[in-house]
Parts: sequence; C-alpha cells; structure tokens
Amino acid sequence: MEYSHGEIGWDVFTLEYKVDTPVNTVLDTDSMMSYLKIFNHLWKMKRIESALSAAWMRTAGGSRTFLRLPGGDPPFAPNPGGLC
Repeated sequence: MEYSHGEIGWDVFTLEYKVDTPVNTVLDTDSMMSYLKIFNHLWKMKRIESALSAAWMRTAGGSRTFLRLPGGDPPFAPNPGGLC
C-alpha cells in the first residue's frame, strides 16, 4: 500500500507478515493482501474508537463541571407538574 507525503502516526502504521514454507502454500500473496486490507480497516476503527472515547470523556467531564456551577440545574429538568 502506498502512502502520501504528510501522513503520520495512525495513518502509516501497518502490519506485514513474511510467511515461509509451508505456510506460504496456504497464505498466498492475494490472501496476504486481503489480510493487510482487513488489518488496516480494523486499525482505523480502533483510531475512531479512541477519538470517540476521548471526546466522550471531555464531554462527560464538562457536564459534571457545569452541574457544579452555582445555579447549575440541568436545563431540561423533568417537570413534576406534568405539562409545561
């Protein structure tokens, strides 16, 4: 797989196996290319999971800070009387 100028870290990390005899009879070049594509896809999904997890932690931390402010009642608190 080719990489372009400016890609770093997560973008250029890849996994490549060198298989010797007798394994190379089962895992031919086409199979290894398919494996590489699957690995790269899963690696990108892991990157997305990491980014979403970090964003969630920032959001959850920010909401706790907001609730600790004076008068920090939730803006959409349930109305015990029923309708508005």
